[in-house]
Amino acid sequence: MNNTNNQTRIPALSERGTFTVAQLAQSLNLSTRSIYRLVKRDLLRPSRAVRKLIFTRWEVERFLEETSATITSSVI
Repeated sequence: MNNTNNQTRIPALSERGTFTVAQLAQSLNLSTRSIYRLVKRDLLRPSRAVRKLIFTRWEVERFLEETSATITSSVI
């Protein structure tokens, strides 16, 4: 896994352990609606230990790795 690439894209990623929907949307420069759509499409998997959707740093890193690989392969 290439952590330096992810950390360059989201500097706060290494500083946070978890993200709320609003925090993740701000970090990824997306709307909260887009985050909910990603969850609905099962591209982003939140922790459901509490009532609110919480995303772990590892889940965000996994999502970024998978989506960057998809984007790269579709460009080539």
